[in-house]
Amino acid sequence: MEPPVIPNLQHVTLPTKPACPIAYTFTTLHEAATISPAPAIWLIFINGLGLPQAYWQLAIQLLQSDLANSSVSSPSTIYTTTYDRYGQGLSRPTTVAPEPHDITDSVSDLNAILSQIQQTYLSHQPQPPKRILIAHSIGVPLARLFLSQTQTSPTTAISGALFLDSNIADIDLTSLLPDPSSHSFALGDLPADTTLADLHTARENYSRLFSPSAPNPENLDRTTLPGLLPHANTPVIQSADGSPFRLTVVAHDAETFAEESVKICTRGLTSAYVEPAWRVYNEGLMELGDSRSVVAMGSGHFVQRDTPRCVADEVWKLVARVNGLEGDG
Repeated sequence: MEPPVIPNLQHVTLPTKPACPIAYTFTTLHEAATISPAPAIWLIFINGLGLPQAYWQLAIQLLQSDLANSSVSSPSTIYTTTYDRYGQGLSRPTTVAPEPHDITDSVSDLNAILSQIQQTYLSHQPQPPKRILIAHSIGVPLARLFLSQTQTSPTTAISGALFLDSNIADIDLTSLLPDPSSHSFALGDLPADTTLADLHTARENYSRLFSPSAPNPENLDRTTLPGLLPHANTPVIQSADGSPFRLTVVAHDAETFAEESVKICTRGLTSAYVEPAWRVYNEGLMELGDSRSVVAMGSGHFVQRDTPRCVADEVWKLVARVNGLEGDG
């Protein structure tokens, strides 16, 4: 699938990335019809490793359509921001490989990007907008680390978050699969569709693709993640005003994910070993705030690409919860 066209693409130069401007969007999704005391809503989309910012446009277009067709309403002005991290998508250096950097660098970059956007476009607002994060895959641990730095000030605090199929941040995913060299390994324990050769291939694929030390096009070092976020259920996310933090945790469809994964792992291994661990991790994430749990039916790992309708619907439900409205499902 070709990435959608990005409207209103802009660039910001960060002091730490002077040779590589960061590509972002800031768009008014909805302008309040009258002057309203309600603060604006600012939807901030955070990519995973696999898809750049362009793929959020599928859900954003549905959000626009919902507003135009009056299937939802909002007394608040609503803004959206997407961006490509340094080293990703439209924020890659043109002549050299991205410099090595880790997740804490990406968190600092996000803070700098949002600060510049707020100063440029939102300084006229009578009160700070309510920020809502929509994060996918490795964007979820990035968002969690960002949240740990932002919640003490009303001007930077996040009011709610939508976590889409979070990266399991506390382990090397290869360890989820049986280890043939272990004394406890028994060939008879493997799923019916899996041979010993299949298991070796799956472990090699998982190590090559998903190990924290595996290279990636962003040159993003993930080896520090297990130490930074050793548990799914801590640290609990605090709201700046003391109210419960509104969180929605979206999981992939297990059947679709298993089918999607057959190129690197048998369905049996995915269902028997990977899926249960992901389910437990999502259950841990649910403890971080006042949470809803959702399964994106028909979606593999890339929820914003596979089921943008689910993303749009859950955004509206989260906006309603953040605003203290009923009917959020």
